[in-house]
Amino acid sequence: MSLLSAAERFAAMDRSSVAFDPKRCLHSSDRFAECDACFRICPVEAIHPGKPPALETEKCTHCLACLPVCPPGAFRA
Repeated sequence: MSLLSAAERFAAMDRSSVAFDPKRCLHSSDRFAECDACFRICPVEAIHPGKPPALETEKCTHCLACLPVCPPGAFRA
C-alpha cells in the first residue's frame, strides 16, 4: 500500500465516533501487560489508564490517534 492510498483511506474514515472494546485490550488477556500506547498518545486525555483503560467518549475529539497504536485493535471508528 502506498502512502497516498493509506492517506486516502484515512481521510475517508468515519470520524463520528470512536469505540473501545475492552475484551480486545491486551490488559484483558494478560494482567501483566505493560501496554500504555493508547492513553499516552491521546491528545485530549480521553483515555484513562487502567487494566483495561477507559475511554471517556464525551471528551474524545475523534482524532483516531488511538487506532493505529493499539496492537490488538481494541479501538475502532
